[in-house]
Amino acid sequence: MSMLIKGFKYIIPCQSRFSKTSTDNIVKQKYMSISRTIQRYLDDHGVVAQELDDKEAFLALNHLLHELQSTLLPCKFKIRSRHERNIVKSIRQILSTRSDVIMRRTEKSKVLFLGNALEFSNKALEYMIKTEAYQELIHDDCPLHDILNAVTSLLIYLLKHRTINQCQHKRMNPKRDTLELAHLYFIPKPHKPDCSLRPIVAANHAPTTMMSQYLNDLLAPIYL
Repeated sequence: MSMLIKGFKYIIPCQSRFSKTSTDNIVKQKYMSISRTIQRYLDDHGVVAQELDDKEAFLALNHLLHELQSTLLPCKFKIRSRHERNIVKSIRQILSTRSDVIMRRTEKSKVLFLGNALEFSNKALEYMIKTEAYQELIHDDCPLHDILNAVTSLLIYLLKHRTINQCQHKRMNPKRDTLELAHLYFIPKPHKPDCSLRPIVAANHAPTTMMSQYLNDLLAPIYL
């Protein structure tokens, strides 16, 4: 239970040591990740390293990763790492079979929250009924296509009547390759007496998002 309280920030120590992946592949993955980060940093700052020094630095990085990965762990630390890894695996297996338990991140502390799934669902439904602003999609009918058509038709109409120009039309036009329907989800507030829920609308890729962002950029300076 103390491990659960540590929340998402807790990382099992030396988990790569118990992986079925070979040492060479683990080192290669870590090397590629770190080297790409370094290269992006150099590119962002317009730094061009000397070719010889650059090669020596990356060779040293590769050697260091191999050395760290092959160094034997102290016996006590190895036992602790294996024990905690087994505990986490056991917790995951138990939670995967408990459909009555819901797992979420909390609002502020970002710790792990385990609660009654039915109670969580009832609170969410109660909020939707109270606000009358959301609708649950039970069947396969998805309004995404209709919303997209409404937005594109409006933009074409505005462009045709010269209410907006071509540049504005391009900025507000939905990105079809990343479209998804805006959806509502909730995160718990365990610091509240009744453990209320905070509603969040995920609409980053909704058909109306580009239009909303453009209008916000245009109008926000007036009120700020």
